[in-house]
Amino acid sequence: MAHSVVHPEAAPPGANDWSCRPTADKPHPVILLHGTFLNAYVGAAGMAPALRDAGYCVFAPTYGADADPLIGAAPGVNAIGDIRESSRQVGAFVERVRAATGAERVDLVGHSQGALVSRHYVTLGGGAEKVRTLVSLAGSFHGTTLGGIAVLGRRLQELGWPNGDSTSLVAGTAARQQLAGSDLLAELDAHGDTVPGVRYAALATRYDEVVNPYESQFIAPGPGAEVHNVTLQDGCEQDLSEHGSVIYNRRALHLVRQVLGDPAAAGPAPCEPTLIVAQLPPG
Repeated sequence: MAHSVVHPEAAPPGANDWSCRPTADKPHPVILLHGTFLNAYVGAAGMAPALRDAGYCVFAPTYGADADPLIGAAPGVNAIGDIRESSRQVGAFVERVRAATGAERVDLVGHSQGALVSRHYVTLGGGAEKVRTLVSLAGSFHGTTLGGIAVLGRRLQELGWPNGDSTSLVAGTAARQQLAGSDLLAELDAHGDTVPGVRYAALATRYDEVVNPYESQFIAPGPGAEVHNVTLQDGCEQDLSEHGSVIYNRRALHLVRQVLGDPAAAGPAPCEPTLIVAQLPPG
């Protein structure tokens, strides 16, 4: 974490090797997308080296910078700008990865807001023909109530309190857009959760204190889409990983590799007693 504050543009270990070429058994580059307030290093320093060691070409952009909100002045803080613009940035990064690797399609693994940005890119940003798999990891795929705060916020707006503007001014446009009932979510919901020909997976944890209720992370399959919804604690009740630590969780990594089709991950996912704060980013 400290490393990314001092070096906010640093790539995580194992990621952004532009000389990497996909292999016959792993032909799709994996792009890891971080969550709100984070950057590529914090969001991918756990999974990127593990996926690279497994033989994948791994890439991770930092997206969504915005100097206008108050939090935007903090070093290393990203994924706060308009999600539509973040979707365009991710689309440009996908094109760069495709050009460098020669791959026709990529796999996206989005944590938190990264899943919603992925959804926007695939659904409305022209990514449907360029993405093979979209993995939502503790993703705000349908937004979040933040334990009911979003519902309270809508009530206040109905009474004339400009809480939406306040959220944007302090935490950024993306924070407001992720609240249940936002205009962005309504726009996406009009097109359904999936597009034909893309594989989807949602990995959720029961102890997610940010994107809740956690069941809202699950994806409803539409025509021509393959969907897998998984709860991290199914078969492993002692795993107490929450929203932030899940990206450093060995069980979650194994499940992601299964979704990506890694033959070496065909067996049962590891099950270890995991405390909520036990797994922190390196650095």
